[in-house]
Amino acid sequence: MLVNELPFGKHEITDFPLNSGKRRHAGVSSRKEEDKGRLKKSRSPSSDVPCTSQQASAFPVRLFSAPGWVPACGPLTDILPKPLIPFFHEPLILHSMRRCYDCGIREFIINTHHLAAAWDKVFPEHSWNGCPVHFSHEPVLLDSGGGVKKIEPLASAEEPLLVVNGDMAATFDLGRLLEEHLSRRPPVTLALRTSGDKKNVGFDFSSGLVTDMRHALGRDPGSYQFTGAYCMEPEIFRRIPSGEAVSIIPLFLDYIREGRLRGILADDGLWMDMGTPEAYLQAHLDFPSPVPRIHSRARVSPRAFVDGHCVIGPGAAVEDGCRLQGCVVWPGVCVPSGTCAERRIFYCSPTDY
Repeated sequence: MLVNELPFGKHEITDFPLNSGKRRHAGVSSRKEEDKGRLKKSRSPSSDVPCTSQQASAFPVRLFSAPGWVPACGPLTDILPKPLIPFFHEPLILHSMRRCYDCGIREFIINTHHLAAAWDKVFPEHSWNGCPVHFSHEPVLLDSGGGVKKIEPLASAEEPLLVVNGDMAATFDLGRLLEEHLSRRPPVTLALRTSGDKKNVGFDFSSGLVTDMRHALGRDPGSYQFTGAYCMEPEIFRRIPSGEAVSIIPLFLDYIREGRLRGILADDGLWMDMGTPEAYLQAHLDFPSPVPRIHSRARVSPRAFVDGHCVIGPGAAVEDGCRLQGCVVWPGVCVPSGTCAERRIFYCSPTDY
């Protein structure tokens, strides 16, 4: 078996001998994959976000899993799609699912494409935390609009849908997005931020209306970042053609023309799109760890140095004489004796999954 080392800022791979160790299987998702789910009459017992009775009555949720194999993600997504790469010891998508659960979501539907069989390894019973998890496979990618249309039979015909990008890491308040949408029930409500590297959404804060996207209407070049999270009404399904690969953006632009696309500012908390290995590593450095950074089932030699920014997964091993600073070591990976590395990702060979 091989363990690969990915330097921060580079895409070269160095192979090292790997000692045996258990590996948690993670699932996979497509280039424009999407995860969704339906909310039943219940509430998270440990929710940090208050859920009103209206919220907890029936609010479907759909997690939109972004690219799982695109070159920008480098070799990491040759092994797993982005929504299932390890993030603080568990598949990244569980980060979003847990946030949705805390808002009352109790049923999830996941679109798959890239390495689709791996999802069964993560959710072998097709459930999570007592909630059903359904899968909708896209042999041919349907893009952000076509994927939404494909799950129409699984979604409510009356209640709104929450869409969350499954490959993002975030801590902003999803509950506030739900509350704002439910208070008005527009066709769509986007979660926007004033910071980000793609600030191409025009937004009038005073009216709460989105005025442009990507300057497509020539109204506003944009100064807001779309987070990939939004609430939508079932009427959207009727405006998307069946079985076609279409983007959701043209439909958003139609609603902007009609003065019916709303937004909220979601500047609280953190947000990061895992678009590159560099962003993936940086998220581990920037985000507070919900669990100990060194897993209780990891083995770190007393003759090794691991700084407080490293994340060492379950079943991983750091051998004698290693010196790691700001590194991520995937579950089951062994970092060989004498390795010195800074801001690197140690991950597995595709054959190990």
